[in-house]
Amino acid sequence: MSESLDFTFKSDAGSYDRKAAVERTSITMGRPLALLLHTLAQRSDAEFNPFPVQIGLQACLVGCSAKIIASWCPGHWDYADFIAAIYSRIVGTTPGLAARWRAITERQLKTPSDGAVQTEMEEYLLRNLVDALIVAGWRRSSENARTLVDTFRERIAQVAKLALRLNTMLSDDLEILIVHSDETFDEERMEDAYDVGSEEEYADVNQIVCTTEMGLKFSTEDNVLLKPKVVLQAALTGETRYDD
Repeated sequence: MSESLDFTFKSDAGSYDRKAAVERTSITMGRPLALLLHTLAQRSDAEFNPFPVQIGLQACLVGCSAKIIASWCPGHWDYADFIAAIYSRIVGTTPGLAARWRAITERQLKTPSDGAVQTEMEEYLLRNLVDALIVAGWRRSSENARTLVDTFRERIAQVAKLALRLNTMLSDDLEILIVHSDETFDEERMEDAYDVGSEEEYADVNQIVCTTEMGLKFSTEDNVLLKPKVVLQAALTGETRYDD
């Protein structure tokens, strides 16, 4: 995906558009990766390397998709968080009522299969991908924006459709597992996506940068059913020689 876009333009690192995008992408892909992409985009001494950008786009899609899958009401994030907080309290105080309360509440909400919700989630994914591309140095213009939409709309629609389907299919006792950049790598609970953490040259660079493939675990246990795949700093250090 990243190889088909224009990253030849070096935009102003201090521009409001870029700074705001860095803050937003810090939520979807993690701050270390957002800052790395932002820094690499300003380096005039190196040719464009699509690898870290591709990692950033994967992390962004995974982060956004996980949010859709886990949400009580995709698109209405604050409302969904409020409902989730109430449900968590019910589970903690009167667990016997939790399943019935959840079933009744879900029937009152707009179903994720609704066409309007599908469109909203496509726009949500697209907005976040655009932010990630801006941080990485993508040359934003009306023509480029149209090309992006025309080229990737079908793929984005498919991702949104699958995420919404999982939102309805995932049972109450299962949840998506994402590893964040402030967590420690644990081979019992996650996989090194590029298998570089054990290489002697990068043995000390094992900080987690982001998750590129979601995992699955039981909600009430720490038992991992499917390990998420994570990118370690070593993988990006090897590709970019950037280790700050």
